[in-house]
Amino acid sequence: MDIDDWYKNTETGAVLWQEGHAKQIKVGGYTYDNIGESYSQPTGDGKYVNYFQNYPLTIGPEHDVTDMAYCDKSTRTKLIRRDSPLPNSHKIDLFASNVASRGISTPDMVGLQFSANLFIGGGLSVDVGVGIIKGDGIYGSFSLSPGSGYDFSASVGLCSGHYNGSDAPSKDNFRGLSYNVSAGAGSIFYQHSTSDLRGNGWNVSTHGVSMGSGTFLGGSYGVSYSWVW
Repeated sequence: MDIDDWYKNTETGAVLWQEGHAKQIKVGGYTYDNIGESYSQPTGDGKYVNYFQNYPLTIGPEHDVTDMAYCDKSTRTKLIRRDSPLPNSHKIDLFASNVASRGISTPDMVGLQFSANLFIGGGLSVDVGVGIIKGDGIYGSFSLSPGSGYDFSASVGLCSGHYNGSDAPSKDNFRGLSYNVSAGAGSIFYQHSTSDLRGNGWNVSTHGVSMGSGTFLGGSYGVSYSWVW
């Protein structure tokens, strides 16, 4: 599930609602410009059907209803109901907006991570993950993490992260190089990774259970490269 936006052909005036968040798209040989999450469709009698995504919110004067969808409590509630035709990725965004309006900070991603770790002085960790990135939908990931430490274990954990970059959180900026440290005591392990040591990228924490050296005491540190789709 990806972000969906309205697009308009500046030559013909044709409008369509399509998956994607690009500034421009090509459809049938024609170029369409991104006009945002809302669109006002004229009815022919001086009125407009004002859409937020594919959901008609109001009928009347032409009006950008994006702020109404995100800021009005009753509208948000209506849009995130199970019977709303909005894509699930947008329901998640609106739900996060609803929670944030109550002063509660929500993560920019949540997921499940499976790891196999082999470190005896030096070594490697292999991680497979699946989860949701706010505004960009479901992701899958595969990571290789060389480093140093002592850890011979397999683990599964719940991860959550916050993005501090200047752009929006996405699969594109979630992939790539990061720095991580992990430790286990008993059957519990903790891992923290950051994609920017200055704090301007992703910061992800993972908590979970492990079997192996982590059952007693283990840990590692190093770098990681993640492929994300």
